[in-house]
Amino acid sequence: MDTKNEIELLKEEIANLSKKIDKIDKNDIPVNLLNELKELTQKIEGFKEQIPEEKIEEIKEKSKKTIDEIEDFVKTHPFISILGAVTIGYLLGKTK
Repeated sequence: MDTKNEIELLKEEIANLSKKIDKIDKNDIPVNLLNELKELTQKIEGFKEQIPEEKIEEIKEKSKKTIDEIEDFVKTHPFISILGAVTIGYLLGKTK
């Protein structure tokens, strides 16, 4: 799906959720949760304005390139990859 379409769909979903929130009886929601919800909505609105669509596309391309490089490494060095994953898992398990 096109990044522009994804952003537009997310904006529409946010707008729909905001409308639904406005329809909720405010007396049924604790004040602290209502305030947190308002803050979160404001942060989301600010967040979607801050990220230009070109930057999102750039991040997607870099992510895809990194994933492709990791896949190539695992395909060419399967034993080292498995050994590394087991080692990391063991060390993380020991630290917990």
